Formats: sequence, C-alpha cells, structure tokens
Amino acid sequence: MQSYAPEYILQHTPLLGVSGLESAESSTEKQLVDALFSRNSASLFDPQINANANTATQRVLFHAVHIDSLPPTKAASPSLSPRRAHSPLFPDGMMSPLWLLRHRALLPAVVAMFKRLPASQDLDTNLCMQVNNLRRLSQERGIKFALILILDAIPSGNPLLEDRIVAVRRACSLDSKNSLFIMPPSSGAPLEVQDFVHGLQRHLFENAVNYYREHGRRVKKKKAKLGPLNVKSHDIITPLVSHPNLIDISDDNSSAKPLHPMGWSVRYDYKMAVFAEFRQDLETATRHYQDAYQTLLNMFHSTLGVGNFSSGNGAELIAPYSARWTEAKTLADCISIKICKLSLYSDAPLPALQQHQRHISNFKWLPEFAGESNGSTSSLLIPGLRNYAISVPGNGSYEYWSWVSRQCRVFGELIEIAVSKIGLKVPFPAPGASLSSPVAGGTFVSAGLEPQLPSFGPTSATITSNVVQHAGHYYYLAAACAEERWNRFKIADEIARKFAATTPSNSARGRSEQQALASERQIDHSTSAIELLTKSYEQFKRHKSGRMTLFLAAEIARMYQQAGKHDMALKFFERISKTYRKENWPFVLKGLLEMCSESAKRAGKWEVVVECLVELCSARVTTDSARRETFWRNILAILNGDDKNANISATHLVDVSPSVEQLNIQLDMDRINSFLECDVQFMEPNAHVGDPVRFQVTIVSDLVGGVAAFRASRICVRFSNGQLDTVWLDSEMTSPATSENYVYIDGTNTMRQVDPDATDETSGGASKENRVFVGTADLRIVAGVKKVFEGQIIPRKGEELKIISVNVIMESTAARLGLNYNIGDRPSGVHFVRRRWLLNDAKPRYKPLKGYGELSTVKITDRLPSLHISLQHEPPVLLDEVYPVVVQIENNDTQDVEGIIDIDFKNSNSSEAFDMTSQISQDSTELLKPIELSVTPANSSTASINLLDDASSAMLKKTTADSSSNHALAVSHGLSNIHFGILKAKSKTTIQVFVRALKHSTDRSLHVRAHFNALHSPATVDDSDDHVHSENGTDEQKSQYRFQKVDIVRISCVRAFEATFVPQPRALPMLFPHTADETSTLFNGADGGTRWKFEAGLLSMAEEASSGTFRKRSGWTVIGNVKANAPCDMLVENVAWTPPAVKEGLQVDVKPIAFGEEGAQLCMNNGNSRNYVLHADIISNGFETLTDAMSSGGLKLKWKRVSADSWCESVIKIPELDFSYPDVWTYIELPGEARVGKPFSLSYRIQNSSMMMQELDMQIEPSDAFVFSGCKVLHQMHLLPFSERTIRFVVVPLAAGVCKLPKMKVTRQVVRMFEGDEPAGTGSGGGGLVEEVIPSFIAGGGASDDFVVYVWPKGSR
Repeated sequence: MQSYAPEYILQHTPLLGVSGLESAESSTEKQLVDALFSRNSASLFDPQINANANTATQRVLFHAVHIDSLPPTKAASPSLSPRRAHSPLFPDGMMSPLWLLRHRALLPAVVAMFKRLPASQDLDTNLCMQVNNLRRLSQERGIKFALILILDAIPSGNPLLEDRIVAVRRACSLDSKNSLFIMPPSSGAPLEVQDFVHGLQRHLFENAVNYYREHGRRVKKKKAKLGPLNVKSHDIITPLVSHPNLIDISDDNSSAKPLHPMGWSVRYDYKMAVFAEFRQDLETATRHYQDAYQTLLNMFHSTLGVGNFSSGNGAELIAPYSARWTEAKTLADCISIKICKLSLYSDAPLPALQQHQRHISNFKWLPEFAGESNGSTSSLLIPGLRNYAISVPGNGSYEYWSWVSRQCRVFGELIEIAVSKIGLKVPFPAPGASLSSPVAGGTFVSAGLEPQLPSFGPTSATITSNVVQHAGHYYYLAAACAEERWNRFKIADEIARKFAATTPSNSARGRSEQQALASERQIDHSTSAIELLTKSYEQFKRHKSGRMTLFLAAEIARMYQQAGKHDMALKFFERISKTYRKENWPFVLKGLLEMCSESAKRAGKWEVVVECLVELCSARVTTDSARRETFWRNILAILNGDDKNANISATHLVDVSPSVEQLNIQLDMDRINSFLECDVQFMEPNAHVGDPVRFQVTIVSDLVGGVAAFRASRICVRFSNGQLDTVWLDSEMTSPATSENYVYIDGTNTMRQVDPDATDETSGGASKENRVFVGTADLRIVAGVKKVFEGQIIPRKGEELKIISVNVIMESTAARLGLNYNIGDRPSGVHFVRRRWLLNDAKPRYKPLKGYGELSTVKITDRLPSLHISLQHEPPVLLDEVYPVVVQIENNDTQDVEGIIDIDFKNSNSSEAFDMTSQISQDSTELLKPIELSVTPANSSTASINLLDDASSAMLKKTTADSSSNHALAVSHGLSNIHFGILKAKSKTTIQVFVRALKHSTDRSLHVRAHFNALHSPATVDDSDDHVHSENGTDEQKSQYRFQKVDIVRISCVRAFEATFVPQPRALPMLFPHTADETSTLFNGADGGTRWKFEAGLLSMAEEASSGTFRKRSGWTVIGNVKANAPCDMLVENVAWTPPAVKEGLQVDVKPIAFGEEGAQLCMNNGNSRNYVLHADIISNGFETLTDAMSSGGLKLKWKRVSADSWCESVIKIPELDFSYPDVWTYIELPGEARVGKPFSLSYRIQNSSMMMQELDMQIEPSDAFVFSGCKVLHQMHLLPFSERTIRFVVVPLAAGVCKLPKMKVTRQVVRMFEGDEPAGTGSGGGGLVEEVIPSFIAGGGASDDFVVYVWPKGSR
C-alpha cells in the first residue's frame, strides 16, 4: 500500500483542533496531550471503533492537531477544483489527495480550547478575550467550539470560584452543557485524565458528526445540479478483439478537455463517502464508494468503446495516457482498496474478495496493459496467474503484471491486518461450511450491488477464487506476478533497445511508454519478488503449512539464482534439499539438485557441484538412465580437468572447466542419495588380543546404461585404532568374469607401510607419517555387481574396535574425489536384513550369521590371567596398635604378569573420602604416634571410652601432615602404585604393610586392587611405539594396565581396654584466704609453702592472711577401673597420669594413689582389670559457684601384645566431673569407735556457703539403738553467709552391730514457681511455701540420708 498516497488509504476519523496545550508544562497538561494525541498513528484498521452502532457507550476516537489559529475561509484558500486555472488539477486533473489532507490535518470538525483558570480574578477579562477570538473564528467556519477550564481547586468548596466560572461562561457566550467543560484538580493518576478525555470526546463526537453531515449535504446538493447521466452500469468489461476507438493523440492535435459531468459525479460521490467515513457511518461510506467506483468505471468504458459507448467517440470522456487518465487509475485502485477494507471491517470478507477480483477483471483491458505478444512464460503455469492472464492482449505487459502484483499485495496486507486486529478467521468460509447471503454482509445485499453468491458445498473450499485465504496466499500471487513482470520487462526492454536508433514517438502513448521503461529499469525486480516470497513464507509458517514453506523457500532460492546471488541461493537449496532428502521425496529433490548444481558452478564451488551430480546419478533420484550417464560423464569431465567429453546437449550443468589447481573434493555419502552403496561386516562380535579378526566391505553401484564400470584409485578402511587402518590400492587388473552378481576379493595380504593419505583430510589432516596395512586389489566397480573385499587385522590390545569410515577415492591429475562412508556415525537399526558372510569357495556363496543389520564394532578383550590375592594377619585389630598385614600375590597362570597394587584401609561404616581414623604405611615407625583417647560419660557414675576427642583428631591431622612433608612414605589411609615386579608363572610374592586403627572400634576393610598385564608380545605390529613401564608407577602408567583384580577383606577391630570411672566427693567446699604472692603449688600435689590451715570448721582462716582474697576448695576421689578387652594377652609396662587443661581461675590438684611401681610390667588377660585411685582437689574463686563439668586429665598406658615387638601408647581421658555443691548442707563427723554403754560425742555442722542468710528449722529423729541428750528441735535458726553452726550431742549406744545414728533433719522454706512464673499460693489454684530438706554429707565420704556406725559389744577389744 506504500504505492498510493496515505490519504487515500488510511482510515478517516474526526479531526479535533486542540488549542492551549502547545507548550504543556504541568503534569496534568502533559497527560492531556498524551491522551488526546494517542490515536494519531496512521492505521488502516482501528478495532476500538464499533462499526455497527453509534451509541453513547461507543468509544469515540479523534485525530487531534495543535492549532494556533484556523486556516482562511474557502474563498481565501487555494482552490482544488479542475475548473480553476490556479488549481493543481487544472486543466487535466480529476482528484487530488490535497483535498483529503486539508480535512485530515487543517480543518477540524471541533475546536477544543484548554485554559487554566487564572489565580487572580483580574485576569479573567484577558481569558475571555482569547476565548472569544477563537470562538468567533470557529463560528464563521461552522466549526463547533468548546472551552475546557482546568481548575486548581474544587469549585464546590469555593463559592467565589463558582461565580467566576459562571461569569466566564456568560462573557464568552458558551453553552454550559456542550461548550464549557470543567476539569477538576487531578491526583496525578493517568487513568483519571484518560477518563476525562474519553468523556470529553463522547460529548464532542455528536458535534463532529453534525459538521461532517453538513458537508455531505452541501456536496449532495452540488451533485443534484448535475442532473441524470443516462449511463447504464456494466460491472465487467466485455472482452474485445480490437479497440477501434483507442488512438494515439499527439501534442499537435490534442488539448486538455474540461472534466465531464461523470467526472464531477465521481468527485462528489467520493467526497460524500469520505465525509460519511469521517462520521463513522461505514455503511453509507461503502455505498458512496461503490457509486464513485461504478461511475469511474463507466468513464473508462467510454474510452474503450464498450457498453453504451461502443459506437461513440471514446476520447470524449477521458483521454488515455493523460494526467487525468493516470489520476483516474490511481483513484479507482484506492476506491477498490477502500471498499475491500470497509467490507473486511464490517465482517464481510467474501464481498471484499469479490471486489478485489472484479477490480482486476474490469481494468485488465486498459491499453497500457496490452503485451507485446501472446507468448507464455514459466510463471503463467501457476493457476492463479493463468486466471489473471485470460483475455489480456499479449498475456499482459510488464505494467499490467506490476499493477496486478500491487493489487494482490495490498489485498494480502488487508487480510493480514484484519486477521491480527479484528480476529478474522481464515479460510472463510471454512471447508464444508454453508453460506447464505446475510453472512456475506447485509450492507452490500441491501444495496443491490452484490451479485448472487455461489452455493458453498463440502468441496467449495478447494476453489481459491471462492474462498478468502490467509495473507500468504495473496503474497505468493503477488510474488508470481512480480516475476512475470520481470520476464515481460526483459522482453519489452529488449525490443526497446533493438529499436533505440529509430525516432521515438511524440504521442502521449509513446512518452508514457518511455517514462515507464525508464522507471522500470531502476527497479530491482529480484528484491521485490524475494520480499513478497519471504512475506508469504512467514504467513504459511505461521499457519503451520510445512510443505508450502518448503516450496516457498525453493522459490526464494530460485529467485536468488536468477538474480545472480548464488551464495544465498545455495544456502536455501542446501537446507531444502536436506528436508526433502530426509522425508524421501527423490523426484522433488531432482529439480532442486539441478538448480543447486547450476548455482554452485556459477559460484565456483565445485565440491557442491560434484555432490549434486553424484546424487543425481542415483537411480532413486534420476530414473532416466541416459540422464544418469550424462551426469556421470560430467563428473568425469570435472575430475579430468576439462569438459570436452561431457554431453553438453544432455545437460547444461557443466559448461565451464574447473580451475587448473587440483581439486580435493570430499563427500559424505551417508548424507545423500548415492549411486554407490557400502556396507561392512565383522564376522564375530567378540575377539581376543592376538587373534585374527576378519571383516568384509561390500560395494555395489547402480549405474547402468552407457556407464558399465569405473575404477577407484584406492579404498581406505579407517578403524578407531589408527594403527589397524587398511588401504587397498588398485592393482589395475581385471578379475575374471562371472555370471554371479557378486565377486569375492581377498584383501588379507597386506604389509605395514606409510599411509598414502597421511596428509589428506580423510586421515584428519595429519602432518606426520602414519603406518597402516597396505595391499592391492581389483578396484573396478561394475554396475549391478556386488564387490566384497575381505580384510584381516590382529589387534594388540583390549578395546572396543570400530570401523569409523570407508573411503572410496577416485583420483586424477586435476582432481581427487573421496566418497566417504561414515560407518561409525550410522544409527543402529538402519538395516533389517540377516547378517551374512561371503565364503571364498570354488563357487562363492553366502553363509548366514547370527543377528541382523550391520556389525561394525567388535569387542577385543584380553584373556584374564589367574592371579590370586590373600592376606596373612592375626585378627582382630586393636585400637592404637601397629598391626602387621602380609599381602600375598600368587600367579597361577601359565604366563608371566607384571603390575602394581593399591591398598586402602578404611572404616567399613564410613563414607568419607579420607578416613582420619585408619592409617596404613609400609614403615611401622610412621605409625608410632601417641594418640589421646576420650571418654564420654554414660551416666552419673560411669563412663565409656572413645578413642579420640577433637583435640586428638586435630593432633592426628597435624602429625599426618608433618609426616607427609618429612618422610617419603606419608601416613594415610591408602597406599598406591606399589610395584610387585614381574611375577613368573606358578610363583608368588609377598608385600608387608602396617595398619593402625584409631578412635572408633568399628570393623575396618582392607581393599587390595591389583593392576597388571600379561607379558606376551603379539607379532601383529611393530612395538616401537609401545610405552615402557616405569618403576615410579604413575597414574598415567596405571591406565595402561588392561586387567584389574579387586579383593576386599573385612577385619574386626576392638578396643584394647575398657575403662570406667566412679567420682565421689571427698572433702566439702571450704573457704580460705589467698594473697597475691602465693604460688599455685597444689596443682603439683605439694603441701609445703601454704600460708593457710585446713581445719574442721568452714571459716578457720589464718589471721596473717586477712588481707587476701577468698578461695574455695573441694575434694573428690576418682576410682578408675581399667579392664583388658583384647582376646589376646597383653603387657602393660607403665601407667601415668596426664594433667588436664582447665580454664582460667581454677586449679586442679590430682594425686595418683596405688598406680604401682614405675617400670613394672603387668600381664593382663582378657577380662583382667586393675583399679587406679586419684584424689582431686578443686580450688576456685570463693564467691563463685561451679556449674560446668571439668576434666581431670587422663591415664597414659604403655602396652603391647605379648607376641608383638613394638610398644604402643594410649591415653584414657578421665571423664569430666561435676564439682558443684548445694549452697547449704549438713556435715557430720562420725566417731572413731563406739561401744555399747560407752557415751561418745556426735557433732552436726550446718554450713552456709551462699551470699544469703538462711533461715532453717532443725529436728532430731530418734533411733532405737541410741539414747542421746541435747537440743532436739530448733525453729527459725538464722545462719549468716559463709558461716556454720555446730550442734553436739552426747550419745550412748544401746545395741551392738551396725546401727543407724539419730538423724538430724534440717529444712528451710522455699517458694515454688508455676510455669508462668507465678508464685505458688498467689493464684486461684492454691499452693504456697514448701519445705526443702538440706542434704547431708559424711566427713571423708559422700552424700547420704542415713548414717550408720558399727557399735562394738560391751567388753570386747
């Protein structure tokens, strides 16, 4: 549609003149401008306008322009009438787009003036003056005026503001309902401004409709003055044999005539249609457009001498080749486009299609559309183009096909826009749909202008002329017309250049033809056609028409080829050919290959030329044997460097010789349809190293006719192992003739030579000499005869051996052609025939094999030597000991082996990559490191042993790191690359390692992996490239071993010792003074040098230390029991105590008791135990309470198995003890001796070590075995902080034996709290103070509720 003026094509909407917003500054004004001018973009369709109704709810759209002042009146403005001498249409014009531009951009239907109400009332007069000036100019031109006041405050809240608005309205003589609009203050939201603008447009739309209606009435009155034209309408021009009324009018005898009344009728009908479209009355607009089109068609009838003008002078209405003739053609095209557009807009696609077809049919007889001859071109074979060429003289000129291409493109663009904007469903009608007249649109039927619609049936959708297709169909027709235009232009241009020397015609027709030719020569026809084909391709692709997209891609490639852009054409041809080849369309592929070959030859890409010719030689692509022979001779001509022997008459593909430089052409034959087929076959799927492996390569050609046979230079079989590649050279000898359709060729006689293709692309472009097996054979390929080549290889190592490719090479001095079959890339399941093997008998015959298809892979394996691995050791492994293990490797095979072993020592239950608790080394001294053991408390009095705590683990990591840096053999959980040398047949060897288990007593696993090779040297190939084994045994070397044997042995692991520790309080906390100059000697177990006393009382302090601080001391007794847990006898040489690590402010004094003599060895069997006693004194700050448990060090044992040589050390950590005491307790001192009837003194001491005063109650409970005297009950006894009270009794025993002493019960009142921290007794649930019993302790013992003493009988010792 770009060929026409946009004023003729675009949709007409009412024009709104906007004043006062030219320099919008505030946000509100900017939002008003955006809302008013949002619909100013040019559009063919606007789906927001309702075409069927003009209601108040309809969303109205205006085209807005800024105006400072209105244009001059009609009398003062330039005239656009053909009658006026100063008009651009005088004297030979009809219609100009300037008239449409005036109403679309200059003359608004409504003027809207936006003004902000001044802040001061004094400025209202100036505002009224500006409004009145613009209002007066609008009224003079019949334009509706409206004022929009923008307020900064709400009028309802300001009575003075309302009065000002009324005064402005009266001063400007404005109607309050239709001429004055008030815009209240906006919150800044764009939606509010848009709603205001939409409401304003709805109010102004009726005024715009009245404005354009008045213009329509004025034009209608002018048309009524013309009177009846007395011309009958004829929709379709009757085809004529000749045109007697068409004459050439020269400049001498012709002059421009005034516009005929029919021309004025066309102008008036067109103007009424435009004004109806401005007021959105699409039905009326369509009717007037049809009237204008019909009248304009009658004017062309008069010139052509058809219909009622068949006997008159055809030049009396409109002269051909004149300016009016050109304007009339353009106007007819634009009116037809308008009718189609409005029909689609009114949801009547069939009338739009029929108008498009009628317009082309009505104007095909124009004189400039007549062709030079009736000859046809290839483009006219398209059905759509045949319809356009029917009845056109000379099948149409290039101008005709240019015009038809433009019409099809415009209609396609209209369909594309209708589908995207108004949701048109194509094809319409759908296949099998039944269509009646109302569906086609009542507008046209009621007008009586629409012909009878065809009856649609189930098959009517196949007739494209009756169905509205999607836009791609019309784009393709436009592209086909563009190509026909190009062809017709070539003919016309050739004729014009042939008669260029003659005197050109001075007639209007001659000048028009010369101008048209000059313009046509500037056009790039191929680009235009490719653009249309691309648009069509996109539309068909969007509608998922896969076959049509491929066809259009081929058409694009053909157009590129015709334009000489062969590189672009090749890109399309290669992609399209790949699809047709994959989907097996050989007959379609043949034409593409011929065009591709032609483009490749023009582009100098001989490899593509040969590839196309090779595929054209296939019987599946080219069924004509003579053509295949021609293609083959063309290939030979290229390979020979000249094309003299090529059959040029048979094909035009080869008519230029290739370059004198040698061509190296490599073709992937599995990717194309080849005339030469190649299959491979291994005899067996499995083989052993050193055994011969046979394979067969079958090659067959389907070339027949004049090409009986051809010779290959060599055949190369490439394997995944390049040292086994086989090359057969042509022996130039012919095998004896046979009646069979297969020939056996023995190619097993080969020798190790340099690869002749070492520097060719087939061997990967290698620059060094490669050695392969080279032999000779008869490489003459006979058409229809299978040639089976048998080869043999002897692999030297275990692998999965594959045939990668088979290369059939044809070579000459000028070129080298490689037909490559990539066997390794072929997918499985391509062949479905039974495998078979051709036997070399007196009469060759096939032997069936197991399986189907093609076997191109054989698995080469070594015979696994018999290697046995065993371990010699004495289980179980004890924690912390260095445990020797002997690994025995025994060769039970008949051949020698050589290799390495890896040994891993791991925790069986651990998944970590590095196990810190398992160590292995070949040097036992690397493992002799002291490891600390940890004890985890099990309950309040006993504990179980763990091997390592966190500190010990860190120490072990540091020790391992140090060992790795200072020794050749690093301590780790694995040993690797231990070379056991060459192990002779029927012999064995041993390797000793040492392991050590730490921390966990779970079972360990010993993983032994042997990597080895059998020492045999197959004589198949030269061993000079073999890698020699290195004693270092690197990972690179390990990958060269072909065999691996893994043996996993699980070894139980137990603890050497089990230990339990029972802590008991020995001395209650006591305060004592501490001065700054004292040294901590208690930690070392020394008593001398202290400056304080330890007496029975709590507050017995030395007077000389009164200036020091207070410390608290408590004593504990720890009894440890160490039990032998190993199933073997062990020797314990020494047991020592190790000091703990305590926090700052604490001192721990531990004295070992009964540890035995140092250096004495103790033999312990399984279950034997030994007790060890420790006295611990804890000294802390006097006013702090111990809450955390503390360590008391550990026991370090030096031990070994009785049968072992080296000693081991283990550290048993004493469990952390709880040294906290209650703040108040009772302390009783038991008598040394008690006898029946003999009184003794019994003392109870109540001690308070807290910072608070305690209020206590005391009561003595009697005992049957004793009588006593003293205070028995005390209430509210107050005990100051850090003080004690002693209560003494005189007790007389009454019975002998173990007797319970009188029990003193000391209690205090404490407050119990609920869960919500509410004191008991304060809530509704009751409760209160509860009684708490103070604990009691025995001097030198622990806590107890009952105190007993042994009473001697009276008179005993």
